[in-house]
Amino acid sequence: MGTSRSGGVGLSTRWKVTKDQLKTLANAVLAGGPLSGAVLIGSPRSIPQSGGGPTEPRSIRALGQHLAAAGYADKRFSPQVGDVAVKVAIETLTPLVTAATLKYRTQRDTDKLLEEYGISSAARNVVVALARVLDQRYREALVKQRKKSSDSAEKARQAMQRTLVDILSPDRSASAFSKLTADAIHTALRRTNSMKIVERFYANYLYDTMAHLVSSIHADLSRAAEKNVLDGLRVTYCDYVAKEVVKRASQKGWRAGEIPDKADDWADLLIGAEEVHA
Repeated sequence: MGTSRSGGVGLSTRWKVTKDQLKTLANAVLAGGPLSGAVLIGSPRSIPQSGGGPTEPRSIRALGQHLAAAGYADKRFSPQVGDVAVKVAIETLTPLVTAATLKYRTQRDTDKLLEEYGISSAARNVVVALARVLDQRYREALVKQRKKSSDSAEKARQAMQRTLVDILSPDRSASAFSKLTADAIHTALRRTNSMKIVERFYANYLYDTMAHLVSSIHADLSRAAEKNVLDGLRVTYCDYVAKEVVKRASQKGWRAGEIPDKADDWADLLIGAEEVHA
């Protein structure tokens, strides 16, 4: 049996995750761990309640939904998709794309684009310098809005860094990212848009959330099995949900910077109805 588009699993799949391993993780959520009983509770405004209680996940995506619902019930593990740190991270990244696609949209403007970030195109490693500037701007903007650090602040920072790699690196690898020239950076920025930034940011942010949840429930699985589960969650849950968030935003006419503020209106996507597979 192969893997379906929604992450259904059998005994031998692309993700090498068995139904028994899904069940083990789901049971660990319910059995005495830090998230014990969590799936019975949801966010009062936007997370739908299930009258029948928790059900055994039948796909990797459904496991992600199961874990997200658990996180909402235990505030220590809440996804916090509308947190101020998330908004600040998105607002740190999107102006770069706006500048590259509107203000400095021709290749002749590469030097001017980088100068806005205090970087010379002749610098030894332009892309690393850009990443550092964005990181500093994120930290400074966050301090103005939040006086103390938080788990979401570091998760948003890491997701922002990974998103920069995703949108600039031709193969989304850190090695290719580190070799980017000024012209290559500008070209990559001109090929993306603010909504794509939000999509990749939330995909990375949700992946960090899933990794934290999986490691916190102490399920009786090997590290290799946990890695396989997380690899599956990255594509079938995190990437999928992020695309659905942007799709809803487009349907509603929300701007990229408004999406974190509208989290109550799309958080249901995190624990959407579990799909049934034969």
